[in-house]
Amino acid sequence: MGAEESDARDCSAPAAAVEWEDRQHPAPLAEHLHLRGPTSSGQVSSGKGSSGQASPDPAGGSKQPRLESPTSVPTSGNPKSGRPTSGSTASVGGTSGDELPRKGHLWFGRVDCESVQPDTSRPLVQVAPMLHLMDRHFRMFLRQLSTRAQLWSEMVVDSTILHAEDLEQHLGFDAREHPIVCQLGGNDPASLAAAAQVVRRWNYDAVNLNVGCPSHRVVAKGCFGAVLMKTPHLVSNIAQAMIRGLQAEGAEAEKAPVRPCPVSIKTRIGLDGSIGGEWLERNIALFGASGCRDFVIHAREAKCGLSPAKNRSIPPLNFDEVFELERKFGSPEGYCGYGADAIGANSVGEHPLGGAEGAAFRPYRFSINGGVQTLDEVWALLHVPSYHDSSRSALDGVMMGRACADNPVVLADVDRRIYGDRNPETAYSRRSVVEGYIQYLDTGTRMGRAPEEEVTLEHSFRYLRPISGLFHSTRASKCCRQLIDKIARSDLEKPQIKLARFLNELDNKFPELLVAPLVPEEARADQ
Repeated sequence: MGAEESDARDCSAPAAAVEWEDRQHPAPLAEHLHLRGPTSSGQVSSGKGSSGQASPDPAGGSKQPRLESPTSVPTSGNPKSGRPTSGSTASVGGTSGDELPRKGHLWFGRVDCESVQPDTSRPLVQVAPMLHLMDRHFRMFLRQLSTRAQLWSEMVVDSTILHAEDLEQHLGFDAREHPIVCQLGGNDPASLAAAAQVVRRWNYDAVNLNVGCPSHRVVAKGCFGAVLMKTPHLVSNIAQAMIRGLQAEGAEAEKAPVRPCPVSIKTRIGLDGSIGGEWLERNIALFGASGCRDFVIHAREAKCGLSPAKNRSIPPLNFDEVFELERKFGSPEGYCGYGADAIGANSVGEHPLGGAEGAAFRPYRFSINGGVQTLDEVWALLHVPSYHDSSRSALDGVMMGRACADNPVVLADVDRRIYGDRNPETAYSRRSVVEGYIQYLDTGTRMGRAPEEEVTLEHSFRYLRPISGLFHSTRASKCCRQLIDKIARSDLEKPQIKLARFLNELDNKFPELLVAPLVPEEARADQ
């Protein structure tokens, strides 16, 4: 009996009642890499058996192919960038340099499994600010899988923060959510500076300015997000106002110090036909004139006429543009040459190299976003060496988005494999993840313990929504969605009670699925 037939036998919920459908993804980045990195056990493995097929997942899905360490790297060409000249070749996975597999045009021959040591004090793994997904409950659900990944809030508009009566609803979070970043949207320097000060008082670890969202509601009606790329001087003024506002508040709070709250900018490599190259470099130089040094770059062009979903798939990825930014903005010698005169008059009045003419150079730091679906891909991207220091990563972090929403299990081994730390106990199995989330709902925040009169159908779906992706690509995936839908629509009782019922029902149908380890035994032995 096939998986679909089994689901039909075990679950009677009508198809129309299913709230969460499996999203279609492009082929995993690993399939384009043909590289291998350390597996969960620390050994190099292709993840394929003799048949060449991906090895089966004990929970019923399939594992992604592992990344392979480069067998050689370019030996001629640009000594700083490591890119071969037209006459040189490099072999990776048995492929010549001219035929090197690419995605987003990234030169994967630069992946260095041995020399590069990512700085674990930096973000490394970031979960994107997905609208209508990254609320406090979904973030706490992800915390059952990783305590180290940097979580981002949904975007909050500056006017909402400045005028909302109940800021707990928009900015409240559990202390266990650290490290956490609040993303702000808007286009007025003074308003965003004031909003950033409020965010800092709520004890966020960092604040981010949205200069990349292509949503029609944001771009056309709000005149912010991706459309701000057309006015880079305004972005620079906004970022500087936010930085100076936070610095001034920090100076006033010396007697009661609060945690530092750096400002970053999230943007894209292009907008409506203007893509990469000098256009992108000029924008980044202008943004940097504010004093901002942290950038998250979505390696796709933004097309304002497309929906957000199409903007995540139709514009092609171009990772090379991000690595080129690191080459040009990562050191004074490699800096692209956009000095104070070259970028034009700017009310910020600061030099893009270091905050003031002649000041010590502060390198720009870049995280990459777009199309990353597996931990193998994260690992490979973090092991591309800097153009300026082969012992450190070119990237400050790798941001994942829909992959974490659709298949949160991707984070189950992040703490050990990326940060060299212990995975949380709750990340052992799907059962332990759900039980940890239930405990949060039972003893957590005010919103987690909503009064009975607040437990509406909308609340039920909101609390239970994170669980659906936990069973992604398993033979019980469809059944789990139907169970969640059925239980969410049942009596209006507290969500933690509904989740306990969900565990009991699933335990009767797929007991081995709940207890199957999310990380291989040999990897847990490394902890």
